[in-house]
Amino acid sequence: MKERNFVKSASLLAFSTIIAKFIGACYRIPLANILGGEGMGLYQLVFPVFALLITLSSGAVPSAVAIIVSRKKALNQNSGGAFISSLILITTWGFLLSLLLIILSKHISVLQSTSKIQKSYVMIAPSVFFVSVISVYRGYFIGNQNMTPPAVSQITEAIIKLTAGLALAKKFLKMGLEYAVMAAFLGITVSEIITLIILFILSDNKKSINSGISFAEFKANTKEIASLTFPLMAGGIIIPLSLFFDSLIIINMLNLNQSSVMSTIEYGLFSGAVSPLINLPVMLNLSLGVAVAPSLTAGKICKDIQSIKEKCSTCLKIALAVGTPFLLLFVFLADDLLKLLYPALPPEHIRTAAGLMRIESLNIISLSMGQIITSLLQALGKAFVPVKVLSVCVALKIILNLALLPAMGITGAAIASVACFGIYALCNYLYLNNLIGKSTAMVKNGSKITLCGAIMSTTVFVMNSFLKKSWAIWPSLLSSAVVYALTLLAIGFFDENELKSLPLSAVWIKINKVFRRIRNAIT
Repeated sequence: MKERNFVKSASLLAFSTIIAKFIGACYRIPLANILGGEGMGLYQLVFPVFALLITLSSGAVPSAVAIIVSRKKALNQNSGGAFISSLILITTWGFLLSLLLIILSKHISVLQSTSKIQKSYVMIAPSVFFVSVISVYRGYFIGNQNMTPPAVSQITEAIIKLTAGLALAKKFLKMGLEYAVMAAFLGITVSEIITLIILFILSDNKKSINSGISFAEFKANTKEIASLTFPLMAGGIIIPLSLFFDSLIIINMLNLNQSSVMSTIEYGLFSGAVSPLINLPVMLNLSLGVAVAPSLTAGKICKDIQSIKEKCSTCLKIALAVGTPFLLLFVFLADDLLKLLYPALPPEHIRTAAGLMRIESLNIISLSMGQIITSLLQALGKAFVPVKVLSVCVALKIILNLALLPAMGITGAAIASVACFGIYALCNYLYLNNLIGKSTAMVKNGSKITLCGAIMSTTVFVMNSFLKKSWAIWPSLLSSAVVYALTLLAIGFFDENELKSLPLSAVWIKINKVFRRIRNAIT
């Protein structure tokens, strides 16, 4: 059905996000082999500052532009003019931030107690500008529910970053470590330039994009863009700031009871080994939220409450279906997964990371639900609500870190994180229910997912009991995934219209028909 097409679009964007994240994860491993420990230390000094500026310049732009463009289209207004207004405003802001980073590069490197990274700041600064332009293009495509250009550009961006970054870092290493680090950031800048070119080439309606715009229309669009982008940006910057505070609080609190070397190792396991794995399924679900936002905006304008409820329900259902198997696998196969992904880590570090992963795996559901509901609320014109909720939850997390870390060590940081994002998800869900009306679907879906998860967990337990070799993780992963998918179909978790919207829909529908005949025969 036409109203379910947004799920297919979201699936395409989510699939490209997974590939891009996988390539990004692969990038860090060989880069560490080239730069070594000191080089990666220099790299990690620069990257958080770069990430913060990216959030300030463009982190909220795709969602904001997508919502504005879809709103213009729903009202039969000039969506191309909205694109031009966004491009002028956002790229000017990105250019100023790039220039500011170049001017302050020496001062920032002095504050970080090393002059070796000044060249890296200068080299990465243009990326802030180019990412700003890219984000406007991606938002325009998403607003038109054309996910192909954003999906393709995400993958090509990651591939170019990997190949150019590694090749340049290796080539410049003979000139010195600081030059190798600088070259790695040059690879990022190169990837952003080529990505922008690719997006322009993939623009299949350049005439619409380049449509004229009056000054009055530009002024109105600018006001609308600023009013929507600011709360989205405010929400986007809370997490980077939270991570910055974590880096200060966790290290210093751990140092009270152990050596600084051990504190650094534990923080590295917490933030560098476990968190990226937790974020993988979260990003998959967040892609769904970004893609569905334009469709919800159009539904709001047309006052189609039933359509809004159905799409919100489908989003939350898919978030549960995607997040649950990752949660269970991270709980039951934590040690095996970490050994597979980080073979260089000693056994004691694997044990520490596995314990953290089992606790933080709860964040897969809470972060997925919290952030996807945030996207839904933004599309429904309630962008400030999740910002306020997240701000309070981050403040609570800081308090819990201060209270738990001295007594529980790095485990306290994991518990504080789970508590923070659990409350965040719950508050967002309660507000969404109050906004669009309560639904019993969530309870019903939750009970079905619990059943599927229990059956999947039993499969993993049985496989691990009989296969105790190192290679056993592969049949465990494969068998548990197959059992989980078949169980979802067997209990009728997705209706036929939802199955039509999923990748490989013909396969799922055929299997679903078999299970439906069985259910009808039993009843």
